[in-house]
Amino acid sequence: MQMAIDKARNIGVGVVTMFNAGHSGGIGHHATLAAEQDMIGFVTTAGGAQVVPTFGSEGRLGTNPIALAAPAATEPPFLFDAATSNVAGNKLGLARRVSASLLPGWITEQDGTPILERRMCPSEANTGTFRLAGRERWVRTRGMVWR
Repeated sequence: MQMAIDKARNIGVGVVTMFNAGHSGGIGHHATLAAEQDMIGFVTTAGGAQVVPTFGSEGRLGTNPIALAAPAATEPPFLFDAATSNVAGNKLGLARRVSASLLPGWITEQDGTPILERRMCPSEANTGTFRLAGRERWVRTRGMVWR
């Protein structure tokens, strides 16, 4: 993000891309770095096909988190930071590690049917045997963040 900030300071806009980056952490942090320099920060990333689209049965979309931060004069910076799936993908790994149950609607059965009761996180969560459940209101947002 520092590279994008430097470019924006020098020429008015800083656009930076990465390839093969792996997990990017909480992307709101990166967007906030720009806001702290009186700039607008926009950060997004694409993930693997884990999210089942509405009425789908297979993961076709990434979790594609999106963050926007902007300076706000005397107030703290405005920050919008969201996963575009029902739950951030990393929360599934955390739930598995601490043996926590998942909330209803977070995941689906293999056929795409939403699981609507609390359930322990299956050990095979990242093997493709179950998917994150998609929400209709985010489908267009995920479509904007194709990789």
